[in-house]
Amino acid sequence: MREEIQVYIRGVSREGSPDQEMIETVSCGIFRTVAGKKHILFEERLGENGETAKSHLIISENGVELRRSGAAEASFFFQPGKTTPLSYATAYGTLPLGVKTESLLIEEDSGRLEIGIQYELISGGEALGRYRADIKICNK
Repeated sequence: MREEIQVYIRGVSREGSPDQEMIETVSCGIFRTVAGKKHILFEERLGENGETAKSHLIISENGVELRRSGAAEASFFFQPGKTTPLSYATAYGTLPLGVKTESLLIEEDSGRLEIGIQYELISGGEALGRYRADIKICNK
């Protein structure tokens, strides 16, 4: 895969509920392999007010990490069958959450990388909702 890439993200929040929402975004980014891990750096728009976040996906044999900085700061770690801690920092304070990864699928061939993640966000032992992210990365 080349260094300059396109990143397509489709996210579904509160999957399967009447409040289900879907977002789609397309960004340009940079792809690198460092110490056997794939790194994807890109900027994404959060919400309708134009706030952005710098995002960094790290793909390793153990799972996928998503780090965000900017309007909201967080570091998600998706590992199938596991619940991992997450601190979600906003202008209004920090929320201690958990991320329970239900499934993680990574497919790659020359010039294309696809990641599918299904997960739950948990607060105080209670599920806040089910979420799904489909990420497609391809040469620019």
